[in-house]
Amino acid sequence: MRSTRKKTPVRQAPAWLDAAVYEPKRQRTFDLVKRAVDTLLEQRKQDAATRISLSTIVAMAKQLDPAGQGIAHTSILENAEAYAYYKKFRTARPAKQHQPVSSNGEAAPRIKADRDQSRVRQRYMKWNRRELVNQLLWVEEQYAELHERCLATSDELLEWQLRAEAAETQLCARDEQRSREEARPPLPTRSSSPKPRHRPSAERTTGPLPRHLVSSLAFARHHNVAQTTVQTHMDIALLPAKRGEWTDTDGTVVTLALDAKGRAAFHQIYHDLPPFIPCKQCPHQDTETSGSETKER
Repeated sequence: MRSTRKKTPVRQAPAWLDAAVYEPKRQRTFDLVKRAVDTLLEQRKQDAATRISLSTIVAMAKQLDPAGQGIAHTSILENAEAYAYYKKFRTARPAKQHQPVSSNGEAAPRIKADRDQSRVRQRYMKWNRRELVNQLLWVEEQYAELHERCLATSDELLEWQLRAEAAETQLCARDEQRSREEARPPLPTRSSSPKPRHRPSAERTTGPLPRHLVSSLAFARHHNVAQTTVQTHMDIALLPAKRGEWTDTDGTVVTLALDAKGRAAFHQIYHDLPPFIPCKQCPHQDTETSGSETKER
């Protein structure tokens, strides 16, 4: 049954407020990020080791800011121009996946942690100096590549964590505002005969899947988001989900579903993370859909 509750329209900031307050803040963030990235690029040309990541940009921006305030990690992620400039020059990029090759040109075998050290030592003792040097160079190259992957992964995880925390903060603020609106006493009516109040019926958790819900796994698959990631975020309550045991129109059993709030939260969390694929209904902001529209998602 479609909800009859009137949705609160999204209010946009007045033009004068955006021009007087928000636009100068956005420009300040971009200027600090650009100066920090340019400074890090110059240092990298000299030492070939300076990294350009969210953490290094924040630290450098605080040094360059005359007020000493700097910027936050989330300010870079929420500023489109600053984020694009950061992504253009960041060094924490995943290394190319390829099969490691040993010094003799053949694919290197996997090294087990519980291998026989004495036999390995005897084998190396039979090698000449050139073979040992080549093997050492190959090991150092693999170590350097592994170190780059670790740094890239750490930077990506930091970005995920910051986006998740920002989305959680927005959801909590929205829930608090909705709770305050529901707690307000109803306005007095002029009618002499009070109308009977209809108590909302409890949402059923079995039978056919309600039209205002959509399978969370099907929704994730349609937007090209890993189902394991969505499952983890629902388990820790970062992504709000409805639980039950329904049957979809194709006969699939659905135990986790998303309502309008859950779909809006889904888009807020994952829409900037590749390889997310948007649909016609994105960004799913506080909308209730019929059964036919749900299937399109």
